Amino acid sequence: MNHFTFYMPTKLLFGEGQLSHLHEQELPGKKALIVTSNGQSTKK
Repeated sequence: MNHFTFYMPTKLLFGEGQLSHLHEQELPGKKALIVTSNGQSTKK
């Protein structure tokens, strides 16, 4: 087996209304993944 170190710092803003707080965050990169849902797909 190969030895390796995997480091991936992640910050999650979770919950209703959190998208409006995105501008307050200091982002380390130039790209972001934003996932939104009406809640139906999560329940299925």
